Amino acid sequence: MGLRAQKTNKLGPAGMNLRKSGLDSLFKKRGVRVQSPRIRSTAGTEHNRENQRPLGGRIRLILCVLFGAVFLLALTLGIVDTFTARNLMLMGVACLVVVPNAVPFWRGRLQKRQRAKSRSIDKYIPQRIGDMELTNTVMGVEVAGMRYAEVKAERLRLGDRVDIMPEPDNPNDPMAMRLSVIGAHLGYILRGEMQALLGEWFRKGWKARAYVSDVDAQAQKVQVCLAFYTPAKYELLRKSGARSRVFRLAEEGGRKVKIAIDGCYCGEEVSVDIDYEKDKHLVYAGGPIGSLSPSSLSFIDGLDDYLIFVEDKETAENGRTVVKVRVFDVGAP
Repeated sequence: MGLRAQKTNKLGPAGMNLRKSGLDSLFKKRGVRVQSPRIRSTAGTEHNRENQRPLGGRIRLILCVLFGAVFLLALTLGIVDTFTARNLMLMGVACLVVVPNAVPFWRGRLQKRQRAKSRSIDKYIPQRIGDMELTNTVMGVEVAGMRYAEVKAERLRLGDRVDIMPEPDNPNDPMAMRLSVIGAHLGYILRGEMQALLGEWFRKGWKARAYVSDVDAQAQKVQVCLAFYTPAKYELLRKSGARSRVFRLAEEGGRKVKIAIDGCYCGEEVSVDIDYEKDKHLVYAGGPIGSLSPSSLSFIDGLDDYLIFVEDKETAENGRTVVKVRVFDVGAP
């Protein structure tokens, strides 16, 4: 268990306090269901799934009641003889066994296909755009007005970037959000809550992009995944004036450490884990980049909650690259 597991992080999955920044209320107010860029949930939590009655059980109960009612009615009215009644009973038992198991099977295949599609689009969505980082994604947003598109659906591929441009001068809808692919007109975001949400997003000076997530070339229908970006946590905390201190990490040797240090960047959030064998608090940014010094540990111990980011990288006297981190106090009111 690392230090971060011992102290609750009050910030949301996007890395900022969603309640204070208004992002959470912005999505809820617009009735938009969002997904965290790092934790996608497609079928609910394990707790919810365990407490739900299986679909097959509900179908089996309904079929049993309907079949029993029809069977008793037929016998009462003398519509069927004994031989036919036996055959009907065997058919009913077969239906009770096959149908309830077939429906969850095909529903499971559909959910698996949707999860695979969701995972496949992830690799096309960048986590950062300049000083902005990915906050939320919304899957399955249909493109309206495809009949006027300058680029046909069959020419689009999964993950193609789609630019979103507000059209305040649009005579039909001042809130229109135009979609284009490499300058070619594709369509518009459907009128409604998503359109209004994008309008508020752009008015705040934040960024949003769209990526092709599904194409039906025969019906000329396209769906996109919307990616919402907000100022990075690091920049927000610096501008907020939150108390912080910069510490130089103790050097750690090894090829994995060198690769992780080369890959980390200024403003990247890091985590801490305890190596009990070596009695060290290792700092991770995809891989270990160093360990916390005693002075940094004493500073962290006095905080209710904290976040750590890469501040800078410098070359030590022995030629190795050493990382500096900034620790923010985010537990203060």
